Amino acid sequence: MALRLRDQSTVAFNRREQLRQIRDQHAGHGVLITDVDGTIEYVNRGFESQSGYTSEEVVGNTPRMLKTGEHDEAFYEELWETITAGETWHGTVINRRKDGERYILQQTIAPVEAQNGDITQFIAVNHEITDLRDLQERLREQREQLDVLNRVLRHDIRNDMNVIVSWGEMLENELSSDGKDKLDRILRAGNHVIELTNVARDLSELIHGDGTPDLKPISLRQLLAEELEKRRETFSDAEITMPDPPDQETRVLANELLSSVFRNLVNNAVQHNQTTHPKVVLTVEEVDDTVRVRVADNGPGIPTDVRQDLFQEGQKGLESGGTGIGLFLVDNLVKSYDGKVWIADRGEDELPSEATETDQPGVAFVVELQTVGAEDSSEGK
Repeated sequence: MALRLRDQSTVAFNRREQLRQIRDQHAGHGVLITDVDGTIEYVNRGFESQSGYTSEEVVGNTPRMLKTGEHDEAFYEELWETITAGETWHGTVINRRKDGERYILQQTIAPVEAQNGDITQFIAVNHEITDLRDLQERLREQREQLDVLNRVLRHDIRNDMNVIVSWGEMLENELSSDGKDKLDRILRAGNHVIELTNVARDLSELIHGDGTPDLKPISLRQLLAEELEKRRETFSDAEITMPDPPDQETRVLANELLSSVFRNLVNNAVQHNQTTHPKVVLTVEEVDDTVRVRVADNGPGIPTDVRQDLFQEGQKGLESGGTGIGLFLVDNLVKSYDGKVWIADRGEDELPSEATETDQPGVAFVVELQTVGAEDSSEGK
């Protein structure tokens, strides 16, 4: 009898110790303990803070007092069947506070068993996620609004601007010299609006990306060659060159949005260049397991004290011809590839050989990307 009493005392002590540890370990969470019939025996201060009820108001009642009516009976039946079978239940529960406000919990309920295996109590640990869910809902609404804006930009505005530019180009041979200058300004503005729709599209895709982007080996030489050809078509008055393109085997870890990085950098170099003959030159250098692409121009340069700020969201705004939202996109895309981008002074040898004394100081944007070895590049070929 003495041995039996000692064993029972030991079991009771261990159970009390386990319950104490649960209460202590989850002090920041709501903890609720019921008997086998679901009558509340204990709640901690975390529960009181979450629900608005004091311990005296809930002990002796059941968790039904917290119901909102948002869960059907099948929900509670499945929960009860799980825990009475000796298993732990995990799920999201929507409860109602004392003041009537709803709150959302990530809840775990576990049975407590006696030495003979009988269930004697249930312990619920509640982690409130109301703010997180509200934030997720706001983000969902914002993404839907962004989708609408993106569709308007890409389809309605882009299509209309393409029509305007096309008709404008047909008028070139029908205008006087003075009229052609004015038309040229219209066409430049129209093409710039079309470019902004591309930025909006790429920014939308970046924001919609979930978690880690799906990266793969991409031929840097092919990507740069194709993008520079498009830039030359867009800026026919600018000189855009790449004297020494990267090796055929050079591949970087990125995705299809990498072209947007160099499109925005070249656009920025041309659109913010006050010279009569804008010049942009790309140079490529491989350093260990990385490759650096410098995009240098003969523009007015950028003061050192404002360079880093240019990568902040909306620093210059859409009305500035690309600086701001475009560079913000560049910075975030390069970071998503585990790369770096920064601004440096242009080197004296970075412009074409025919550069003259009238060229401006200029600036160079440097993009550093991770390269992929030949044995890992088969899918990028």
